[in-house]
Amino acid sequence: MARQATPKNQMTIRGLLDWGEQSLKEAGIQSARSESEWALSHVLACRMSALYLENAPITESQRVEFVSIIGQRLEGRPLQYVLGEAFFYGRRFVVNPSVLIPRPETERLAQVVLEAISASGWQQRPLRVLELGSGSGCLSVTLADELPACVVVSVDVSYGALAITRINAQAQQVASRVFFVCGNWMSALNMRADVIVSNPPYIPSDQVDQLSTEVKQEPRLSLDGGSDGMRDLLQLIREAPKSLASCGILALECGEDQVETLADQAQSMGVFASIVAWRDLAGRPRGILARLPEDA
Repeated sequence: MARQATPKNQMTIRGLLDWGEQSLKEAGIQSARSESEWALSHVLACRMSALYLENAPITESQRVEFVSIIGQRLEGRPLQYVLGEAFFYGRRFVVNPSVLIPRPETERLAQVVLEAISASGWQQRPLRVLELGSGSGCLSVTLADELPACVVVSVDVSYGALAITRINAQAQQVASRVFFVCGNWMSALNMRADVIVSNPPYIPSDQVDQLSTEVKQEPRLSLDGGSDGMRDLLQLIREAPKSLASCGILALECGEDQVETLADQAQSMGVFASIVAWRDLAGRPRGILARLPEDA
């Protein structure tokens, strides 16, 4: 895609910000300003807010790097993959095309789990947390960091994803409490967890190819939930009770139109003491939180 050249008089922070925004806006990218800010702050290794404190000159090498980033974005690459980073729950995570890009809906899932733990008075307990399908490890690492007494087992079928999870656990200094297992959901485990959390694939197979160019660059394995999108969700609902301790919590993220079906399936099993739907930051149904009874 053609883009306007960076004129020589735009060798300042403000000039490059404006050029990046205009280039992205012309390509139909709605978050043009914020993406331009993120890209330039990455190049300058500073906070985005610091970009507005001065209008300092830009070196030629910085200009070239910034232009390259914007160019890759205009070619349809997600900015997170271009920069190799994403932010989740106030933390920076390394990402690459072997893992799903963390999203605000999953931040809400982390919040729902932490709220349930707080309501139970479990914050200081040595909890055993199991994340199924860890991807970048954003959930595993965040929960380990927020719950200093817990240990987390991160499971993923992809060695590449587990490698990224390990990098992020080390970066957040929680690697001593995060353990890594390569396997398919709970098949590789023989343990009882206090909390099981998962953001499994839940997009119907025939809809995956209709996703945006950016999303289709993410691993299909992390997106495709089978013919109706419910394949992995239903498996997790059926198998989780066998791996949960007394009063154990199961927290799942799913599609808006899947919440009712998922809650009905959990209810029909007759093993959960409570099942509640939780909503994302936009107020849409986004998943369920189920709890086993005491001494289950």
